[in-house]
Amino acid sequence: MASTADKKVPKHLQPLKRKHTHKKKVESSPAAVTAAPPRVHEEENRVPATISNHHINTLIPNHFYNASNDINQIFNDHSASSPQLFRWTKGRRFVSSQNVPYPLPNDQTELDRHRVQFYIVRWAFESRHITPPPIKKRLFEGINVLDVGCGPGLWVGHPIIDMAEDFKKSTFDAVDICSLLPTDQPTSDNFNLTCHNVTEAPLPFESGTFDYVQQVMAAISYKMDDWPLVLAEMKRVTKSGGYIQLIEPDMYPQQLGPEGELWRDQIHNALRDQRGYEPRIACHLERLVTELDLEDITVKYVSVPVGSWGLDIGHLWEQNFDAFLESARPFLVEKMQITNATYQANTKKLKEELKSGEFKAFNNIYVVYGRVK
Repeated sequence: MASTADKKVPKHLQPLKRKHTHKKKVESSPAAVTAAPPRVHEEENRVPATISNHHINTLIPNHFYNASNDINQIFNDHSASSPQLFRWTKGRRFVSSQNVPYPLPNDQTELDRHRVQFYIVRWAFESRHITPPPIKKRLFEGINVLDVGCGPGLWVGHPIIDMAEDFKKSTFDAVDICSLLPTDQPTSDNFNLTCHNVTEAPLPFESGTFDYVQQVMAAISYKMDDWPLVLAEMKRVTKSGGYIQLIEPDMYPQQLGPEGELWRDQIHNALRDQRGYEPRIACHLERLVTELDLEDITVKYVSVPVGSWGLDIGHLWEQNFDAFLESARPFLVEKMQITNATYQANTKKLKEELKSGEFKAFNNIYVVYGRVK
């Protein structure tokens, strides 16, 4: 599914002309200076999303969150995950199982990247909880929620943890290939984590268990052939009248410079040809959900700038993009059969084009949801 944004930079992403104004002396904090969030695009005749006007600092972990202790405990204490689950390559930690296709590291640096990525997505959609509008109201009343593939580590500030904290009447389950929840991490009584690989076995729940099932940023968690199987399992455990929602960035930064476009395409070819991933799975979500025979399917996307031209959110997304390229380096160097020096040189050219200000790059992040009949 191609979007009109493939052709040119959307108008709302073009930088605003600055006006000269008299400066006022104000008290400020680092979180007080933010760019206007990107605009959410929705197809006509769709039910508009209910968006809460949360400032970015409301998306940051709660007051009892301690970043240093959280991260150190996750990666130094293996009480929740046996060390045999991991291997180390070029100084980065990876899941060791051959049955797990995930190509990125499972270490502190990657956890940091995921943490920031979640905050950016929630900021861009102007919502602490990105859910279908009918579900948002029911969360207060009490429903059963499942998060599939919750990611490499859970922390206070993770979307599913925040949902459990904010909606005490609802119950929340999460599944992932390995548990990295630290033993003394404060969690809610209404939250449960299960270590499970959905590509190897059916979800460990009875059919029709959940009112709402979500999956966020799993583009390279599955091979393309696995997606129909995973989505079918998500549908199986969802009640009739319940909702399924998918959130995925289109891993195709647009409006890059010539060197950046060449390097991006080479990386995509390696992901597809060597491991069967589809980095542009976001553009296929509507088709995949339609094939599930869901009702009232809604598709929307938000465009996020890459680089300083997008002000604060552009800076953050660029840094996250850089961190992704570094996390993917051990895997891509091996699969592309190139040297570290070649990989770093090509990445440097891409970064230099972004820094030049000549190219106004951006990514689209898609949200697709529908109701089970």
